[in-house]
Amino acid sequence: MGTSTVSQALATILAQELGRFVCWIDCSWMRPDAAGGADGQAPDLIDILQDHSRLSSAFTSSEQLPQLVCLAPGAVPDESRNQIVRSPELQELLQILSEEFDHLVFDVPPVLGHANSLTLLRWADASLLVVKHRGTTVSEVRRSLETMDPTPNLGVVLNQYRTRIPAGVRRLLGE
Repeated sequence: MGTSTVSQALATILAQELGRFVCWIDCSWMRPDAAGGADGQAPDLIDILQDHSRLSSAFTSSEQLPQLVCLAPGAVPDESRNQIVRSPELQELLQILSEEFDHLVFDVPPVLGHANSLTLLRWADASLLVVKHRGTTVSEVRRSLETMDPTPNLGVVLNQYRTRIPAGVRRLLGE
């Protein structure tokens, strides 16, 4: 379970439990290791930024939860990432999405390793920090929270938690 799973779960809860119209946005195009593009049929992010009328054909949703829409626009060439995340076209796209949906939930790369994540946070109403149990240090959490300021932080999710309670004791406790 990673940040994508946490962000997808949050988007699902907002849509299913609160009945909100939600757009989950996969920002993996910002990661240095992003490869490939959209599935070949849906427009990629560059197509969408050039022509916002193509946006609706990039959405995916399910019949079981139609109020949750996903936008996963594929990879963006490395040389274009910094320009796109700071572009007026992306800002305009986010404005369009915020007018159409009750909530936008972004899945962004780690804030300490990717300046583009911080740039995207300037448009966010709030953030949720996901940290890996026994993989993220307290100083990294502090630096992340400081770096994310002034965006309000809703909390920290401890991800991939592993207990030190022996299995036999856990069984006795009914866990």
